[in-house]
Amino acid sequence: MARQCWLDAVKRLIRTTPPDVGLEGGAPPEPRSPQTEEKKWAAFVSHFKWEAATDARYVKEKLQEKLQQPIFIDSDDLHVLTKLKTHVCQSDVLVLVQTKSVLTRPYCLVELITACKHGVPIVGVCVSNGPNPYNRVEAEASLSDLDETLEPGDQEQLRSYGIHDLGEASYLLSCIPKIISVPIDFSASENVLEATFVDLKDKIDTARCNGPAWSRL
Repeated sequence: MARQCWLDAVKRLIRTTPPDVGLEGGAPPEPRSPQTEEKKWAAFVSHFKWEAATDARYVKEKLQEKLQQPIFIDSDDLHVLTKLKTHVCQSDVLVLVQTKSVLTRPYCLVELITACKHGVPIVGVCVSNGPNPYNRVEAEASLSDLDETLEPGDQEQLRSYGIHDLGEASYLLSCIPKIISVPIDFSASENVLEATFVDLKDKIDTARCNGPAWSRL
């Protein structure tokens, strides 16, 4: 029921996008839109490995426990790199593990831009402490000037996925501040973490039913 509600919302909200134009040899093909893409995953966990590999796996395990459905994480489920965008579109929601530098990582940006383009709702898990806490102001500042914050090699990776104009980050800036976000302290007690994941499940269920929050503003 929740999935059908989400699909109905997406049908009203989906944007039409042109195919990717890539580097020599071609970029990964643009995924089909969510109303035609078969849904395989309840959620796609997007994260920066250097800052959140262990925490992201914990998020996956807890969400699978709560939702009783498959959850995508690249270290387990990405067997062909060119299928990255397709896996995003095959997910009911994208769960972004929000750490200090996540919005400077090219693959995370590819995942987020794909979700935004194709009407896949984004739910944030905001890391509030530890060595790499998320700072919204700093994150938005880094997105506003990707020419400076991204290394040339990272910019090349974006281009290989059809993102040739870094101004496309402005599209992210319009929606990232509006995403549903659940604060999390991974060092908290078991009871506190349990309550956090109950809250996260509720937010995911709402997003699956209602579609992207930013498109309703």
